[in-house]
Amino acid sequence: MNILETISQRRSVRSFSSTIMDRREMESVRGILERAASEPGPFGARIRCKLHVDTVGSGEARLGTYGLISGASAFVLPILAPAPGAMEDLGWVVEKAVIDLWAAGWASCWIGGVFSRTKAAGLAGASGEEYVPIVIALGKEAERRSFMDKLIARASRSRQRRALAELCFLPDGSALNGDALASPWNIVLEALRVAPSASNKQPWRLVWDPLALRWMLFLDEDRFYNNSLGNTHLQNIDMGIAMYHFAAAAGCAGLKGSWTPLVEREGFFAEAGGEGVKSMIDMGRKKGWEPIAMWR
Repeated sequence: MNILETISQRRSVRSFSSTIMDRREMESVRGILERAASEPGPFGARIRCKLHVDTVGSGEARLGTYGLISGASAFVLPILAPAPGAMEDLGWVVEKAVIDLWAAGWASCWIGGVFSRTKAAGLAGASGEEYVPIVIALGKEAERRSFMDKLIARASRSRQRRALAELCFLPDGSALNGDALASPWNIVLEALRVAPSASNKQPWRLVWDPLALRWMLFLDEDRFYNNSLGNTHLQNIDMGIAMYHFAAAAGCAGLKGSWTPLVEREGFFAEAGGEGVKSMIDMGRKKGWEPIAMWR
């Protein structure tokens, strides 16, 4: 299974078998987490990922998810320190691990809103300014889904995605016609389109510059939602997930390029790349979007 197949097949699972990981499985999962975190994301932040597994025989590692997750015997606890772009880098690193874990037979679910952050930080060994913004429930999928799992999936329409015309645009602000792109780019855009996001809000917006052959990534932020958890910004994490899907699919399709962050340390936007980049940023801002990164 190549990464494009894994990206298209992977889905959130909230109902897990109570089977506990054995030692060999734990070593394998830790290896996947270490490889995913071995390099920083596009913004340069280092993310550590700790595996927490039930060790008392209950079959469930409890982190105060209040019934949203059933039977998970393990959690991945990502640890970071506050830094510009750290949220995006967490999304990048952890989604890389989630995709590789799915390919290895492990189901998972991102949890950003409802869990005990204090308990997670303690289990992860966070120190100083470090904290655990989100956790990943991990295990083998149960044969039958819990009632809460079905309810959440139905309420969030978790398998539904926006059409590409709602996500991709030209520098003048008009919708991008995917038929005008070479087929490899359509593969990349589809990989981004199916990326998971908090409450399935899909906050990413892309602008294609056909003359300079570059993409600008914007955040269409729900400001109240994205700032309701203090220093955890779920939609910025979503952007990192989308960036990873885009880059991984581009690599698989043989398209060269990489993400250049557009956010400086003080939170202002780098006007790199000349007038063309500035005009794209201005167009996005008129739509209420915040520029995040440029692919070139």
